[in-house]
Amino acid sequence: FESTTLASFTTENGHTGDGLYMKFVADAPKGIDPYFMLQVNFVPYTGRSPTYLDFSDMKAVSFYAKGQGRIRVVLLTAYSDSIATAEGSDWNAGFNVEYALNDDWTQYVLWSDALIPEKNSVLEKKGGEWDKAKDRVYKIVIKQGVDVVSEEKSTVEWYLDDVTIYGMDLQNFQ
Repeated sequence: FESTTLASFTTENGHTGDGLYMKFVADAPKGIDPYFMLQVNFVPYTGRSPTYLDFSDMKAVSFYAKGQGRIRVVLLTAYSDSIATAEGSDWNAGFNVEYALNDDWTQYVLWSDALIPEKNSVLEKKGGEWDKAKDRVYKIVIKQGVDVVSEEKSTVEWYLDDVTIYGMDLQNFQ
């Protein structure tokens, strides 16, 4: 993963034309879930702190996906990072929704009012709210959920395509 680019995840077998494909072959001890993810920074990291985008107008994110296991779509924000820092946590949890994948292309819709803090995070324990965080978003992460690997040697595959953010225009990203 260290030298990969988004182009290395491209497949011609997307939902409509090209799409993203991620294959992870796990060789881990039983009971250990390996951690893997695809992340997109919305803004460049500059110096010590990132710049942010205002997602207040975002109504939903939709995408098509298929594969094995569960995935979480997480939006990371300055608000959630500040709560983690104040509590001495090294986990900058975000706001998320989790989905169970299946073998057929399925459209998933993440409504902005459904975003909740990641489970077992300081953000959840402190009652973090998306409405307080949505004006300072810097990254989206799509990562495996729990219980993806069922044996010591497992292969997990995801396909992702047609990601659309509703309620925002190109100007919101400049």
